[in-house]
Formats: sequence, structure tokens, C-alpha cells
Amino acid sequence: MADWKDYLPKIDIKNGYAVIMFTDCFEIAEYPITDSETAEKLDKDFASKLIDMRIFDEEKEYRIFRGDVSSKSFFFRKLDDSYSEINFDDEQFVDIDAVRTTADCINSGKARAIGGGFYKMPLKNVQNSRLDEIKIYIRNYVDYDEYGQAYIKDWRITAIK
Repeated sequence: MADWKDYLPKIDIKNGYAVIMFTDCFEIAEYPITDSETAEKLDKDFASKLIDMRIFDEEKEYRIFRGDVSSKSFFFRKLDDSYSEINFDDEQFVDIDAVRTTADCINSGKARAIGGGFYKMPLKNVQNSRLDEIKIYIRNYVDYDEYGQAYIKDWRITAIK
């Protein structure tokens, strides 16, 4: 499929987020996507610049991705807790410079990274008053190889708060 909208009928998330990685930028958006700038970027650059798009809520995640940037084909998958009985949760701080992310940034929906760049993020709706405490919550799914060694078979994002 060459258009991100072709995947929408397969995605049943009504109140979630999308983490979108292009070759030239990174965005976090509310899903369904209502931000016109993000929708226009997807319309324009989906086939040429999208690397990975994860659409999720606490129950499940849909992922549209390609193996490498030169590939024209995308993979699509759904992941939820039926995937593996053994899992564990992890959390990672979001890269936000709380000192240099001003009120103007927040009102325009942009966070300033510690390294200095900006990325889009719906900061008004994040359930946390301190920017330096915002985290991405991850569920890791565990499996065992033929020697009994545990490994992370796959993972999904469950929340940002």
C-alpha cells in the first residue's frame, strides 16, 4: 500500500497516540490524527520518508514500517497481550529539555530535545505537569530460545504520560 490512509480501516483505536518516525523528523501525535500539519506530512512523505509508525492505546498497537529506507514495501502488524503470556513493562523518559521548552513551544505543540532540536508532541494533553517527568511506557514480550535463554521477542508502546 502506498498511502497511509489505506491502513486506517484496519486500525480500531479511537483514543490513542501515534509515534511517527520519518527520515527527516520525529513526531508524536494524538490518534486519530487531527493535526493538519501531521496529516499533510503523512500525505506528502509516507511513501518516500516514513520509516516507522506506531499507533497505540493501552490495549494494543498497530505498526506500519519498512525494513529499510530504500524499500518501497511496508509491513503491517497488530500486537496485543495475546502475543505472549510472558511480558514485562518498562518506562523511558521522553527526550525533553524542560528548561528550554517554553510556553510558546507547548502552545504550538513542539518539545525541545536536550540536543537542541524540536519535535512535535501534543504536550497540552500529556497527563503530567513536569515536562522532565514525561515517559513512554513499553511492554516487552519474552520468549526463550532452544537453549532456554530468555530474550525480548517484540515490544509495543502502551502509553505516554
